[in-house]
Amino acid sequence: MWKPDDRRYVASTWGWSSGLSSTTIDRVLDHPFTRVLVVERDPEHILGWLAIAALPSIRLLHYLYVRREARGVGVARKMIDAAWPANRSLAAPFIYTVPGPATKQLLARFSATRMHLDEALAHR
Repeated sequence: MWKPDDRRYVASTWGWSSGLSSTTIDRVLDHPFTRVLVVERDPEHILGWLAIAALPSIRLLHYLYVRREARGVGVARKMIDAAWPANRSLAAPFIYTVPGPATKQLLARFSATRMHLDEALAHR
């Protein structure tokens, strides 16, 4: 689970892997509906993380990141299942806001629609 010390790692990997500015990343991470889930190899090594908007009846994914050496072994799936445990159906669509390196694989496995980040952050 997300710890305050994880924020620096999440923000830096999000920035260099997506091209988002640190100001935009801070807006997302500071939003009242944003939740971050982290999978760790141990307390000092994060394998992956995802940022979601905790909204009822909507699976809104801001971003998903998995370290290169941890890809393909179920880390992303574990985080998705933890984020939406009551809605594990692959038929349930996602909304995502920021495309990244894993977006192509995500779209191959799940039905998803892109929403502009500013539109998603307008929900309060």
